Amino acid sequence: MVKFSKREQLKLEIIVKVFTGLMSRQNAIHLLHCSERTLRRYLKDYKDRDILFVKHKNSNKIPPNQTDPQIKEMAQFLTKSKYYNFIVLHLQEKLKTHGLDIKR
Repeated sequence: MVKFSKREQLKLEIIVKVFTGLMSRQNAIHLLHCSERTLRRYLKDYKDRDILFVKHKNSNKIPPNQTDPQIKEMAQFLTKSKYYNFIVLHLQEKLKTHGLDIKR
């Protein structure tokens, strides 16, 4: 089941009305605050992907650069218990000695 925000629901409703001919393109442009080109893109996406066109294609995907939660938890534990008064760069060096190579 897909959940849509109010803005996504409004966009979907307007695009469906334009697609079926119940609303003019000019009214849709005015209501969506978009250009003619964007409206054409929305209509094409609706034709290709149906109602899922309002959702971003990367939604519900894990970012490739996300830090592993176990590594993050271990770094937080060490920071709070052992290295609580270190500056960021020094803390980064100390965590590397524990095998935790993390970014800021």
